[in-house]
Amino acid sequence: MLNENINKLLLQLSWNNPKEIQEKAVNELVEMEDLDLTLLLLPLEPFGKCCWENAAKVLYRKEYPKVKDIIPQLFEWLQFMNWPGAYIIVELLKTIPKHILMLSIESTVKVAISEEDEDWLLSLNELINEMKINPSEFESNEVVCILSETK
Repeated sequence: MLNENINKLLLQLSWNNPKEIQEKAVNELVEMEDLDLTLLLLPLEPFGKCCWENAAKVLYRKEYPKVKDIIPQLFEWLQFMNWPGAYIIVELLKTIPKHILMLSIESTVKVAISEEDEDWLLSLNELINEMKINPSEFESNEVVCILSETK
């Protein structure tokens, strides 16, 4: 069961709350040293999409290397760029050293390929372009071929 205070703060991230309550919750969660960051990954019920943008703000402000253990899951946020917080997560990913991201990017592209998720591939390709990652930096030829087709 979630710590009662953390649960309360997560609920306060909702865009249905007054702005000052949202901001206070974001600030308090950022300051928590022992916060389980997986709680902020596209939080579902009872929190829902109304909390996603502020959850993304918390993760962005936590920064690398504190988010290192959840890097693979951050890519799930890019499945739909219209999801609340998706662009904030892109900005967070762009702050992480490229050599740290490469394996996660490659494995996420493979998942998107297996799911035939063209929107996700387009989002990943956009991130790769923004980070100026050269296709030759990937180990898998399949990933390079798919990404060149997605452009």
